[in-house]
Amino acid sequence: MRLFQMMGFGIDYLMDFSERYPNSDTLSFNERRSLLLYDRHGASHVLKPMYERGDNCFFTVCDDLILQKAWATENHFPSNNPLDIVLAQIEAHGTEVLYNNHPIAFPSSFVRRLPKSVKKAVAWRSAPVGATDLSAYDLILSNFETLNNNWRAKGWRAAYFTPSWDSEMRTSAENRNRNNDIFFAGSYSRTTGHDDRLQFLNSVAKISNNKRIDLHLLYRRFGRLADRFPLRFIPVPIYLPQPLKSVIRPPVYGRAMYSALSQAKIVINPATDFAGDERGNMRVWEALGCGACMIGSAGRYPDGLEPGVHFEMFTDTDHLLRKINILLEDKTRIDSIAAAGYELISSRWTKDAQWTDFINLVSHL
Repeated sequence: MRLFQMMGFGIDYLMDFSERYPNSDTLSFNERRSLLLYDRHGASHVLKPMYERGDNCFFTVCDDLILQKAWATENHFPSNNPLDIVLAQIEAHGTEVLYNNHPIAFPSSFVRRLPKSVKKAVAWRSAPVGATDLSAYDLILSNFETLNNNWRAKGWRAAYFTPSWDSEMRTSAENRNRNNDIFFAGSYSRTTGHDDRLQFLNSVAKISNNKRIDLHLLYRRFGRLADRFPLRFIPVPIYLPQPLKSVIRPPVYGRAMYSALSQAKIVINPATDFAGDERGNMRVWEALGCGACMIGSAGRYPDGLEPGVHFEMFTDTDHLLRKINILLEDKTRIDSIAAAGYELISSRWTKDAQWTDFINLVSHL
């Protein structure tokens, strides 16, 4: 199987990447791609063969214009259009199975332009798609059955598929000298149901005087009013509460994220509600995979993850603060939950298991 995986890493990560690796903009396509893979951003979604660099596999970051233009230059391709470059990469590779983790930017209109060598087109999408048409994909994957059922109702084929544990997290998990009491990394947007998240983070920020907290928040200075036509298209300032604004730090990604997680005793993981009460964002795999004790929003987690054993759950702000205080007073319990969570995530959701599941899904298309 000649497999092509394409991912979108986002402008915020790519800018951060360029700052941490200041010479990366001058590298060749293969050198920059190798460095992007080394940095491990989005590693839970990268299929095992992409790290092994097999001849049958090709990996690209489709929204990294520096990377894509490097490929175009080296291959004497006349266009700098990212869509055209990806199509040229697929054709040059002789791809048989396409796995697209960035389908909103590459919807059905893109699939219909694929070279004839492509027999199956598979997409990953773990968030709502809005009005985007993904009907041309042969299969859409996510680990939220609520979303899968929504897509099946549209007549699209969907299947359950999970992120994986990255073995590069092992070193972070082995660290026992953790200096930060509370860690968070994530985003805030007015358009994605994050208001509760902001409330939780602000409450945690207020205890910063007697706890060591490490909160990394990605937010836009100007957001949009959600769900109010035509106001939803008008930028409005986002004002963070002062306690939170005074302590938040810039977003953290890739290996820098792993390093930060290795210093965390507790990782708080307040969920959004786009999948109802289903839980299972990538931070679950990262927090537990790096050996931290996670406190996540109450809800239905992937089978096997038991609250009170592998992680803790909270229902509201007061409950979250009580859980934090109880755990920080009981190092033995923190260590026990963190160890159990790490053992489960690192043994059940391996790269090998993820790859086997992917092959099985594709073989039945």
